[in-house]
Amino acid sequence: GLRLRLRLRLGLGLPLGLKLRLRLRRTLRLTLKFLALGMWTMRRLLLALAALARLRVAAPAVAAPPRVVVAFPAFNEEARLPVKEYVDYANTVARERGILLLFVDDGSTDGTAAMLERVRAAAPDSVRVLTLPQNQGKAEAIRQGMLEGVKAGAEVVGFWDSDLATPLRTIANFDDVLAGDEKLAMVFGARVALLGRNIQRKASRHYLGRIFATLASLVLDLRIYDTQCGAKLFRATPELARVLATSFQSRWIFDVEIIARFAALRRLAMDASLKGTSAPPSVEASIYEYPLEQWEDIAGSKLKFRHQVSALQGLACIWWKYQGPRATFPGDGAAPAGAAASLWRSPGPEGHRARLRAQAYVGAAVALAFTATAGLLGLRRLRSALRLAA
Repeated sequence: GLRLRLRLRLGLGLPLGLKLRLRLRRTLRLTLKFLALGMWTMRRLLLALAALARLRVAAPAVAAPPRVVVAFPAFNEEARLPVKEYVDYANTVARERGILLLFVDDGSTDGTAAMLERVRAAAPDSVRVLTLPQNQGKAEAIRQGMLEGVKAGAEVVGFWDSDLATPLRTIANFDDVLAGDEKLAMVFGARVALLGRNIQRKASRHYLGRIFATLASLVLDLRIYDTQCGAKLFRATPELARVLATSFQSRWIFDVEIIARFAALRRLAMDASLKGTSAPPSVEASIYEYPLEQWEDIAGSKLKFRHQVSALQGLACIWWKYQGPRATFPGDGAAPAGAAASLWRSPGPEGHRARLRAQAYVGAAVALAFTATAGLLGLRRLRSALRLAA
């Protein structure tokens, strides 16, 4: 039996037709085996690919960091928050340009939190909400929001009034200005009532604002038109991170304090440049004031007349802390002896004292004008009240 099987296997002594049939049968059997093996391998491969696809779908997507982060401080803004404008902008321009709208809920006690959540749910890719446990003031809310933007790796951070006194579309204009000039570090909105522009501002706030801007220019030693417009963008740099590292001492004129901190850092860098390092550009060369096409004084502002008057004291504190004879920077010690001349860029002690006297005289004159204007406005309001009472 073994020899017969061997002969059949080798095809010895068999007719040619039988040999061909046996070879064809073996070839067919091998072909079927290879086909079965191939199908099994293909099935395993398809199962592996399906499992990999399920893993990819289930894995959370790692979103790219936003390019621009704008902080919107909000405290009890339920009646003034334009939800539809935010949602429309977030789902169009903000998504296209990589802009993140970061709302900072500063411990609101009304329905602001619910409204902010509605905006976030309607545009989850372009809106985030940062909730502070208690009310800390507009200055701290903006500082916390801008710090979140810096930590997120954004190229540009800034803040915007949540009542949209400045329209959202202006954010792109500010961003384009920063992108067009690498020397710029800041873009500020300027409310200049030029022909062809829609700047709607109360006369009282306009004139008080001009007096305050003049005082701020003297304190900062900087030709700036509008320090208090609530629309500002900054290039996210280590310098900005240092400016935002500590809380502001002023709740309302923190804009002036931000510029004063930048100026103090630049002066320190200039002193270092005398030792061989490259000098940075001046603060004046780093700021671009953008004349706004539209600005509207929205009713319900929390900035009251007493806050405008107390801003004078805030300016004096800012001057003493960052510009005075013993100017310091948050986290640094007092300026070393003899540093006053370099801070003021004056040739010597006499020049320094002369500049102090000049600024004191001008500051006193403008403060007197500010007080007189405030008194006239108060009398005007009193007369209107008496008329109504009569």
